[in-house]
Amino acid sequence: MDQPWHYLVLLGAFVIVLSFAMPKRSRPSAPVGDMELALEQFMQSIEEENKELANIVGAAQREQKEALSSSEQRIAALEKRSEELQRRYVELEQQLGEQIKLHQAEVAAKLSELGSRQQVHADTGAASPLPAEEEMPVSDRISDRYADLLAMHHQGKSMEYIAKKLGLNKGEVQLIVQLSAQEERHRA
Repeated sequence: MDQPWHYLVLLGAFVIVLSFAMPKRSRPSAPVGDMELALEQFMQSIEEENKELANIVGAAQREQKEALSSSEQRIAALEKRSEELQRRYVELEQQLGEQIKLHQAEVAAKLSELGSRQQVHADTGAASPLPAEEEMPVSDRISDRYADLLAMHHQGKSMEYIAKKLGLNKGEVQLIVQLSAQEERHRA
């Protein structure tokens, strides 16, 4: 065994036995090139989906900005309209107040004139300008013509309620109530 070829044969036999004894390494089912190609395609599809998603988000943001802008414009227009209506309301309220004052002044003037006439007639002994209850036809008495109005007034309803319910002006209701009270005093 001193010869070198024996060593070589023994070494060769050992390598062969060892090669059979060791488990074989499994080869990948797909070559590495196919894997790289699949990864590139996957990355490409992800990038395309990201671009589509970015476009969708961008479009949604633009729509939201447009809607917000439109809403702000409508709000500004409504606020302007509200201010105009408020100003108009104040003007109409002032005009109504002035008309009520004028109407009340006219009624007061007529009542004072009527009172002064009655005073003059009472002082001179002349007949009263208002006929007595028995002389006055039933349909000419205020309490008969406006019985429903006076009934509501006696129930404690407000002048505004009565005017609204009967479709009259508040000043008219006040005048009818005052004239009815004056008529009652003359009958008494």
